[in-house]
Amino acid sequence: GGSARVIVDSTGQVGIGRAPEKNLDVQGEGRVSGAFTVGGELSKSSGSFKIDHPLPEMSHTHDLYHSFIEGPRADLIYRGKVRLQNGRATINIDAASNMTFGTFEALNRDVQSFTSNESDWDPVRGSVVGNVLTIECQNPMSTALISWMVIGEQRSRRPGTIKKECDDVNVRQCTRVRNELPKLPL
Repeated sequence: GGSARVIVDSTGQVGIGRAPEKNLDVQGEGRVSGAFTVGGELSKSSGSFKIDHPLPEMSHTHDLYHSFIEGPRADLIYRGKVRLQNGRATINIDAASNMTFGTFEALNRDVQSFTSNESDWDPVRGSVVGNVLTIECQNPMSTALISWMVIGEQRSRRPGTIKKECDDVNVRQCTRVRNELPKLPL
């Protein structure tokens, strides 16, 4: 006995690990080790990527898993909240994101920071040097709660490698074109 692993029904629908309800129906995990193109809509319950760890000393022994966001750039987002002490706070982004020291710098370039005072109207600003975000308030006595976000472009993705769709008018003659993102140094 045993159950069928691959089923092709009378209409040509294929089921792997289950009876097919769609043209291709797969039960369980799958893997693609090359390019994978979806010509229509893709629906998913979650998304993440797995890459070799960006730190050279860990690249052969560890993988790095990150969730991903949707957008036209290969950006990585780190965010949190911190309470100021004497109008200042410093955040080690590696520690705040539960990453090995050095991972943030190895993964990111063209870093930007955004800060928002959630307690009062005192202005705040942020700056990133290495893997440390420093937040300063104009009021040197502030103990305000600050929301922060740091966005960096993923180093392993060359700018311009994310493809964009052609406009509907020229779809038949269109070939995929590269994004016109600025060329940033590695």
